[in-house]
Amino acid sequence: MTALSVVLTTYNKPRELERALEGFRHQTFRDFEVLVCDDGSGPETRALIEAFAASAAFPVRHVWQPDDGFRAARSRNNRGAGGRASVTCS
Repeated sequence: MTALSVVLTTYNKPRELERALEGFRHQTFRDFEVLVCDDGSGPETRALIEAFAASAAFPVRHVWQPDDGFRAARSRNNRGAGGRASVTCS
């Protein structure tokens, strides 16, 4: 179990998502996972997350749902967090 789950919400903003993910790559604290809670983004976002996850030094999970609103995405997917604590970034 990781110490921290970072819940990051996204919706059709792959460039902004990429910048956020890259910021996590540069953290010195490494006992965390990132859950990307995706509110119905397209294939470009999925490809970005998959490529990033393949090279990240920490677990990255992509949790997708149909476009139901970011609050629903964050609420529904926060339950999948595996860390002892969680923080939400949006």
